[in-house]
Amino acid sequence: MDTPLIYLASLPNTVPSDELYPKSRDEEVRACGGEKTRREKYFVWKLLEQAVNDTFQKSLDEFTFSRSKNGKWKCDGFAFSLAHSDGLLCVALSQEEVGVDVQRVRPPKTETVAKKILSPRELIEYAALPKKEKADYFTRKWTERESTFKRLDLPAFFPALPLLFQSQTHTEILEINKKRYTVSVSTESKTIPKIRILH
Repeated sequence: MDTPLIYLASLPNTVPSDELYPKSRDEEVRACGGEKTRREKYFVWKLLEQAVNDTFQKSLDEFTFSRSKNGKWKCDGFAFSLAHSDGLLCVALSQEEVGVDVQRVRPPKTETVAKKILSPRELIEYAALPKKEKADYFTRKWTERESTFKRLDLPAFFPALPLLFQSQTHTEILEINKKRYTVSVSTESKTIPKIRILH
């Protein structure tokens, strides 16, 4: 797998049933307080199962999983990253460290939020945009920061951290189920990730 692969799927309406592999992931998901978060975490892992089977023709239990000291899930056979937002699940697979984020396109709740996310140069660009373009710009920058944070496996997400401004990301805005989402992938790979939308 020379090219990072991105799998996208809608969050199913069904109830989580099967036990997840590994057991530590299953326990983590079942310990989630909110029903919505529990479903998202369960089904994004099921999407990982499907992506691994599709990509490597192997099942998850043929790999060993662990967590880093910062809580990032890791695997002995490939790199991966998970994300979910407003009914959309996302999995990135790669041979190199990878981070992925997906967000429904929305403007910042307040201008204060924009100032926390954007660099001084980006704030100037953002201020000059027509109102209808601001949501795209803001969401793009947010997902780029978040995907880089995940790839670097940092201990806490500080969006204004200069390190998050300097990494290579690939970003797409997609319309899925009549909603617009921004998907960002942070990777050292020089090839453009391939996106697969599952129905």
